[in-house]
Amino acid sequence: IFIFTYVYLTYPSTEISLLDFIIDGLIKFGILTIVIIYGYSLINFSIYSYNQYSVGQIEALASERVQLDLRFEALKSQLNPHFLFNALNTISSLIYMDINQADSYIRQLARTYDYILSTNESKLVKLKDEIEMIKAYFFMHKIRFDEFVELEIEERLSDMDGCIPPFTLQILVENALKHSVISEITPLKIEIFGNNGSHLIVRNNIVEKPEVQSTMDNLLNKVKESDSYNIGLSNITNRYMHLINKDIEVTSGKYFTVKLPIISNVND
Repeated sequence: IFIFTYVYLTYPSTEISLLDFIIDGLIKFGILTIVIIYGYSLINFSIYSYNQYSVGQIEALASERVQLDLRFEALKSQLNPHFLFNALNTISSLIYMDINQADSYIRQLARTYDYILSTNESKLVKLKDEIEMIKAYFFMHKIRFDEFVELEIEERLSDMDGCIPPFTLQILVENALKHSVISEITPLKIEIFGNNGSHLIVRNNIVEKPEVQSTMDNLLNKVKESDSYNIGLSNITNRYMHLINKDIEVTSGKYFTVKLPIISNVND
């Protein structure tokens, strides 16, 4: 349309040949087209880049919000009032029975809460720090259950480089203690060991709870246990997925086993 309009309205028939005039028009039209396309592409690319940047920022904020929610849920389990209530009752009893053991119990409780307060804003913690925390945490339960519970941790884990989300081991150990009937007949053993340096395995022998008298109570009890298990495992799974897009592996047979990826570096 531009060329035909240019030819019919402005062609000086006596001064220049039609062919030269058309060539001149095509050159001008080509230059104009290139300028328009370049300008359009530049503006379009700028708008697209800004939109992609905005989407990336929104996704990053959403992911950060999810991480905060997950860390908050994990932190709530650490600050469980029932745990603190039981700890204070245990201290009260130990003071009259064994003052030295009461002192050790208080020190381990302080170490546990110091770890909680120092890592509550961290996405990842060093594996060796988490191991030391779980030793202090388990010590308090060992006082309660005596020789009927055992925690076996592979020695080399304390020297291994790597990271995991905070409170991961505590959630798994707490689940094992909470959902087992622990007695002289049915002791509980929890094991934590590495697998080729790439994964951490936490497993415990399955100690089934005895059947309760009421069928309805038994059903409610199983639903409650299942929900509690799922909440803890779901929290760990979601944190791993948002951090490194990797899932944990859970198997149940003779042992209840959870396989956790070890994150090689905090920056990764």
